[in-house]
Order: sequence, then C-alpha cells, then structure tokens
Amino acid sequence: MVRRLTVLLLIVIVLSTVTILGERHQVERQNKQVALFMDGTDLYYRSREKSLDLTLYLRQLKEAGLYGIASHVVPLRDKALLGDVVIKAAGADAALYAEALGLRRPLPTQSLVHVKVPALQEPITRLIEELSPGLEVTIFGPVVYTEIPFERLRRASLGFSPTLLAAIDEVGLAFLPVFSPYTGSSVREMAAYLTSRDVAGVMFTGNRLAEDLSGVDKLKEVISERNLRLYWLQRHDTLRGYVPLVGVEGILTDESRIIRAFRPSRIETNNPLVTPYSMTDRWLGSVKEYNVRAIYMRPFYREPDIAYNVEYVRLLAASLQKAGFTLGSAEAFTRFYPSPWQFYLVGLGIALIGVALVRKFKFPPILGALGMAGVALGQVLLLTPWSVEVRLAVALVGAILASFAGLALWKDEKLWWKSFLLINGTSLGLGLLVASYLSDYYFIAEFRYFRGVKLQYAAPLVILAALLFLPRLRQLFGEVKDEIRRVGLLGSALLLMLLAGALAVFIWRSGHVHSISQFELELRFWLEEVLIARPRFKEILIQPVLLVILYFRSRLSRLVFEGGLVVAAIAQVSIVNTFMHLRTPLAHSLLRVFHGLWIGAILGVLAIVVLRQLIACYVVLAGRAVKR
Repeated sequence: MVRRLTVLLLIVIVLSTVTILGERHQVERQNKQVALFMDGTDLYYRSREKSLDLTLYLRQLKEAGLYGIASHVVPLRDKALLGDVVIKAAGADAALYAEALGLRRPLPTQSLVHVKVPALQEPITRLIEELSPGLEVTIFGPVVYTEIPFERLRRASLGFSPTLLAAIDEVGLAFLPVFSPYTGSSVREMAAYLTSRDVAGVMFTGNRLAEDLSGVDKLKEVISERNLRLYWLQRHDTLRGYVPLVGVEGILTDESRIIRAFRPSRIETNNPLVTPYSMTDRWLGSVKEYNVRAIYMRPFYREPDIAYNVEYVRLLAASLQKAGFTLGSAEAFTRFYPSPWQFYLVGLGIALIGVALVRKFKFPPILGALGMAGVALGQVLLLTPWSVEVRLAVALVGAILASFAGLALWKDEKLWWKSFLLINGTSLGLGLLVASYLSDYYFIAEFRYFRGVKLQYAAPLVILAALLFLPRLRQLFGEVKDEIRRVGLLGSALLLMLLAGALAVFIWRSGHVHSISQFELELRFWLEEVLIARPRFKEILIQPVLLVILYFRSRLSRLVFEGGLVVAAIAQVSIVNTFMHLRTPLAHSLLRVFHGLWIGAILGVLAIVVLRQLIACYVVLAGRAVKR
C-alpha cells in the first residue's frame, strides 16, 4: 500500500513538473520578436561633427533592419560640447569669461551662459528664467548670468533635438524617448511629452525615474491609457537584474508591458578591438540566453560612418533572423503563474530527494520523515506573502541535493556506461524539478532570481566528500599515507596544490561576474555560432573525469575513486546550475546540457583509449626492466 501511494505521489509530482515547464516553454517560444534601436543622441552629435546627412543616415539604417531610434533629451552640457553654448561656473571662470567679452563681472553666486546660436538665444533664456524663481538673473543679449547651481544648469534641457525628430519622422522610424535624472527630466515633463506624439514606448536610465518625482500618478495614467511598452535596461556590466529605479513602483501595474533591454557603454564601442562581428555575437548571446528583446545599439565612430554602421545593423538583423527571431517592436513575456498546489507538489518532490539520500547512506529513517514533514508543513507559507522566500529557500536546498544525488545513487552501478548515463540523467531530471519550482513570470523576466549560487557550487562537493569519507575517518589516514608512498611526497604536494587551485578557480567563476580572457571569449562566440547553445566548459572538462574513473574503477584504490567522484560532482553541479538561470529559455538550457554531455562523453572515451595504451606501454616497459 505504501509503495503504491509513493508511486502515485511520484507520478503526480512528475505531472506537475512537466505541466509547469511546458507552460513556461510555451511562453518563451511565443516571444521571438526583437526590437533594434540605435542611440539617436550619438547619431545626431556624430552627424553634426562630421557633416553627415542625418536623414540619409537614418533611411539607410532603417533599410538595413533598424526598428527605431532611442534618444535622451539634449542637456545644455551637450550643447556646450557641440559649441552651441558656453557655460562657466560661478566664480573666477565666469568672471574671466565676462571680462573677455567686455561685460561686467557676474555676482560671485552667478554662473554664465553664452548662447552662440541665434536661434537658441530666446528658448534658452526663457528656460533659465523658468528655472530661476526667486533667483537673480541678468541678461546681456546672448549672455545670461544665473544663480542656478552649476550642475543643475548643465543638466537643464530644451527637450529632444528637433533636427533628430524631424529626420526620424521623415524616414518613418519608431521613436523611443529615454528619460534620465542626469538630464534634468521631471515626471511631469515626461507625462506631458508622452501625450504630444506617437512613441514606441518609454525607457528610463539612471537609478531613479527622474530628478523630480512629483506627478507619478499622471505618468502612470498616461502609460496605461496609451498602453505603452516599458523598455527596461539591464545592468551593462553583468546583464544581471534590472537597473534599480527609485519611483518605478509608482507607474507599474499588473498589465505593464515590460521589455528587457540592453545597452553597452560608449567605452566598449570605442575600443578598437570591438567590431560589429564581436558585438553581434554579444547581442545574440543576450537575446538567446538572457531573454533580452530590445537591443539599444550605439553607433561605431569609425569612418565611413554611414556605411560602417549600416553594415553593422544588417549583420545583426541577419544573424537574429538566422537564429529564429523576427524583427519588430518586441513584446513583453506573457505573464504566467502556476498554482500554489503545483508548487506544493514539486516541493514534495524536492523533499523526496533528501529521503532517497537518507536511505542510500543508511541514516535513521526518522531524519527523512522529519525532513519530508518539515517541507510539507513549511509549504503552507506558499499561500502567504512569504511565498517567494519559501520557494527560494527550498529551491536552494533542492539544487544542492540534486547536484550530488545522481553520483550518490548510481556510483555503484557495475556497467560503467550505464552508471555514467544514470548519473547525468538523474542530475538533469532533478535540475528540471528544482527549476520548475521557480518557474513563473517574475523569475523568467528576472525581477527575481535564484539566490545562493556560490553555496550551490561549493556545498555539494563538501557534503559528498563528508558522506564518502567521514564514516571511515580512522582508516582514511592510512589510505592517504599509502597513496603518498605510492605517488611520492613531491607528487602528492603538487597534486594537492593543483586541486586547491582548481577549486579556487571553480568557486571564483561560479558567481555572476568574473573576468574572461579574450581567447575564451572568442571560443565561446565560435561555439555559440556552431552549436547554437554553447556547452559549459566545466561540463566539457569534468565529464571525461567521471567516465574515466567509472571505467577504471576496478584498478583504482577506494580513496582515488571516491576522490574522483567529488571532482566529477563539479559537472553535475554545473548541470543543475544551468537550470537555475531562469532567465534563459528552457530549450536553450537543455541544448547546452546535451552538448556538454556528448562532447564530454567523446573526450572521455578518447581519454580511456589513450590511458589504456599508456598502461599497456608501461606494463611492457616494466616487464623488460624486471628481466634486466
């Protein structure tokens, strides 16, 4: 009776897992449209600097596949860079500049603005007066003295460039206004502008919606009424999570159309080593692995500018279409939320991993029962505001257990190839089980994400080593001494240093941010181009270790075999961790694991062949030495 109930529970758990993952896959599969934007501010400035025909430039970019232009307002500091105005801070700078113009010195508290373009004189003067209620303003034709703080003055803006907007409208590109507190935008100004013309949506940069947050309700109303898309930038350094925006909670609703966007820094595109090809590879990775659906490109400042950047857009557009994506405005992911009962059943499945390990290592059965009961009762909190915290905690425990459960359960299988397949199959299945527990809209859009990555990488190795070695701790020291005598003290020291270094690199590279060599970066790009989904290096390198120790098990001491299992756990940890990247489409993650498995298996078989030949040669040479 108990066995039948257990089997029935397992069937229900599997069905819940498959249902959740199936719904997630459908949501991910339906969202295949990508929007290509280019920075209009950069295009406008560069066109003025190099006397380029902006309208012709935009028309050719559109023909190459560009969807729209994203642009900030033009602050006075940028007008100064273009030579339209001169801004001098209050004090000696302003005084010396005024004297050079033959004007009286401004007050010690007054900055100076010299408008050099006649058409801008009246609007800039009016802007300064509007920003100076109760402050001293002195006007000498094109020169204005003002007590507006210098940095606030530099951020003051007349809005978006009329020249740029006219070119956008003539060509027929979509326009995406980008608002930032660094350009002095206020929420009221945003709301007013969004009702003044057709826009593709709205984007915010910086760490808050605007310098002045008053009027958020009006902005929320405008965005909702016009059903505008919110293109939300990722952190440019890691693509991990959204840039935090103070005040954004005031405009979000359950129906907000949030589209994940990414923009590189200007430093990156100014790097002579960065090319359209390397940037295209990077964009493809962000779209395929990070669910980015809006690409905010920066033009390359390389002559001939128009031809160079048109080819860049054409290359990126063709590469996206080849990868199965379409070009357009992009849409938000459909919101999906599995029921608490589905999560409850999956949580029981995670608890059963612990029960299986308790039985395998012959711990008191009461431990498994207590763990199962604890998870079952704890999941009542899924119906409370602490639901997400409960799921994150249970998922972390589940990911740790799943990372070594396959090795623990199938290490004693007699057939080496069968053991290899069962170990990896178990890690794959349990990884999917844990992933389903965190699969909903907020996790695939990465408003929330799996926590405890480094712990999930390190804990399985420590726990597996403890389970294997602690029960025979007294005999272990004798086994270590025997191995040292066999290998030699120097060899043992070198091996220990190598293992310690490898473990340090393994844990260091387990986080979300770490440096990557240029060679590895190029190799990654090549693998992604050839295989679509790049396998993880940890799996390619460690799967052969597992295959070798399973094949040669009868010839290895128990210490070496079990030590090899701990090392082999790195690949299983990597498999499970692959599915903890909830922002990555499920099909892409499965393909990555599949590639890592077959490549690792081929390398493992080759390693076995080579080792067999080396052993045969050693036996022959050793036999001749004995005869001599």
